[in-house]
Amino acid sequence: MDKRLWSPALRPPSDIKTATRYARLGLIRNPFPATGVAPDNADLGLKPVGGVDAALENILQKFLDRRANLLVALVGDYGMGKTHTLRLLQELMVGEDFPLRPKVVYVSSAGYELYSLLRSILDSFGRDELTKTVWSMLLDDLRQKQKAGGYKWLVEQFGSDKEREKWDHTLWHSTELPNSFVLQEEHLRDYRHFLREFERRRFSVARLRNYAIGYLTRELKCSAFVAGELFDATDSDMLSAQAAWDRLTVPGEKKAPYKPQQETSFFQTMLTLVQRTGNYDSMALLVDEFEATVSSSLRRSEQEAYLRALRLLHDAAIAPSPLPLLMVLAMNADALKTIRSIYEGLLQRVVVIDLPVIDVMTATEIIANYLAPARPANWAPADSLSPLNTSVIESLVESLPAKSKSPRALVIRCHEIIERLADDSSIEVPISDLAWFLDPSQ
Repeated sequence: MDKRLWSPALRPPSDIKTATRYARLGLIRNPFPATGVAPDNADLGLKPVGGVDAALENILQKFLDRRANLLVALVGDYGMGKTHTLRLLQELMVGEDFPLRPKVVYVSSAGYELYSLLRSILDSFGRDELTKTVWSMLLDDLRQKQKAGGYKWLVEQFGSDKEREKWDHTLWHSTELPNSFVLQEEHLRDYRHFLREFERRRFSVARLRNYAIGYLTRELKCSAFVAGELFDATDSDMLSAQAAWDRLTVPGEKKAPYKPQQETSFFQTMLTLVQRTGNYDSMALLVDEFEATVSSSLRRSEQEAYLRALRLLHDAAIAPSPLPLLMVLAMNADALKTIRSIYEGLLQRVVVIDLPVIDVMTATEIIANYLAPARPANWAPADSLSPLNTSVIESLVESLPAKSKSPRALVIRCHEIIERLADDSSIEVPISDLAWFLDPSQ
């Protein structure tokens, strides 16, 4: 959108109305979401609070120092800011100042089997990037093999039986073949050019697929089935490619790996693919709502199978590992207890970060973080908390139920306070107490 549209003269009527509504509060809008769910951190520049920033820095520093896999449990009950913290961690790791170039994958739910995580990794990779990476590997290999074996190697590998027989009785016994017979660099620079030239020469696409499966199986250390699906997902025919992509990324009977060892192998394949793009030197897997994975809806045997598979996946990233891996699992305290009772072995590999129960200092930081981006451009505040203040925040925190002293509950209350102040001009701003808000009779 043209930035001029945000000038007061050209601002849409709805924006002008909103800005006017909150003007006496020193705001251009209500910065606190009604649901209490933090918006995209990158948009508002929200910061970690309550000691979480130090914990995140320690985890990231440990990951940087070790350059090896690290498994973290981010623990907090509903509304404590687990999703916000994961998103913040994502923002920090993709920032320009972060020393590594990680592939960061945020997973909204871990699902009920490990393959859900693998599907999320592959889905975040994207079919376009997969196509580019797989064909870059293949074309490099074809370039080297042709250089060593010449056109004879191309015909032996990809020519039809008739073509191979014809060449075997004619030109193989003649003088050296001219350079024009071999694939030129312009054909090997882009897979689309390569395929057009390949088909023009009437080479066998079926032989090319078999060759690609063998090469990918060796390079990615995956099964022939997975290699075949990965190659088919790059097909120039969109329907065929989409069908292969769905078989890899959509749950169903034809999903690729379905046993722990196969899932581990497939995970290593994903790490190798990420590395071979040349764009990343590490990987971060940020998993939200992990408590659903160990919920009572699953049988204990299913819970244990998932946790054991997760341990295998974690250990597979130790050595030899294509990329160092940071895996963060966000869960509530009950989930952590369940994991401890079911499979203590996983927790031996976990670093635990407990999200703090909200206090006045944490609440003050949260409120200041939300208010700052909602100030008008000419705002010169005497108090960054206006229209609130420290004593009001103390009353607000004290008013929260003991089991609901969470950032989400605080933000919801703040949203309600701002709306009430915007609606009732008789309430003096900045406010000095919350009696008018906490007492229903007022």
